[in-house]
Amino acid sequence: MADRVAYSKSVAGNGDVFVPDALRQHERGRGLSQSRLMAMLGYIAAAYVVFMGWINRDGVFFGSVTAPHYVLGVLGGALMLALLYYPVWKVIGGGRWKNALKWWFRAHVVFGVLAPASILYHANFQLSSAESQVSVALMVLVALSGLLGRLIYSKTHSGISGDETTVESLGRDKAYAKYKLATVCGFAPRFRNGLQAYEIAALSPASSFFDALCRLSSFGIWTTWHEAVYRRQLSEALEYEAHRMKWSDMQLRSVRSDANKYLNLYLSSVRKMGGLSFYGNLFSLWHALHLPLLMMMVAAGMLHVLGL
Repeated sequence: MADRVAYSKSVAGNGDVFVPDALRQHERGRGLSQSRLMAMLGYIAAAYVVFMGWINRDGVFFGSVTAPHYVLGVLGGALMLALLYYPVWKVIGGGRWKNALKWWFRAHVVFGVLAPASILYHANFQLSSAESQVSVALMVLVALSGLLGRLIYSKTHSGISGDETTVESLGRDKAYAKYKLATVCGFAPRFRNGLQAYEIAALSPASSFFDALCRLSSFGIWTTWHEAVYRRQLSEALEYEAHRMKWSDMQLRSVRSDANKYLNLYLSSVRKMGGLSFYGNLFSLWHALHLPLLMMMVAAGMLHVLGL
């Protein structure tokens, strides 16, 4: 009972019911999953198109004087220039037009995939001059950098263009999940002690950058193993309580479903809190390198168009 009161105080003020960000995220979970699925399918489709062009590079897709050749060149160049719109918009009007910034971020990601594909087909996958080799090398480097940045971005933001994740919001979600778990399994001290030990180990500060990198690289496997252990302990505790309280099968299924949802939220929040600082610093470093590469790529493309 003391644990429940403590958890309740950590997430509610003056006896009011606390509604954390996690509830809205859970309600949007299906949409976010669909967004990730669509993004993954888009990446796979783009990779397939580029791969097919590469393995057939000895053939001629479009002649150098045909309309598709020029259209692809103009399209690729226009998309490269459009890539600059997002960082400029972010600096000039990002704070005032936040929703528009989210859409431009999505467009930035899409353009970053379509532009290289268009240019490669425009060049017929043939790099005949040193100037074209430099341009394509920069383009591929920027595309790979963008994919890496997208991966890091997902660790520090919610969704493809969502708000920045903060320690405070994750802490609220963790406290809420901990409180709700206490309401359904406060009678299982071994389970609660295991979660507490997991939290202490996950949130302990790293001694160095290399230590943080090693911990995060193995954190997924470590969390998966602990999740399996905690889920088994939770199921055993709920079955014991169901027998003691004479719950029906429907009641047990309902409570187990809720408890598993709260367990997932708790472990996810703790895991994100453990890596948030590392990924935040890594994202800042990536951003400082990606923007100059993007500018160099656009400059190389303009030199190619001008024939310089």
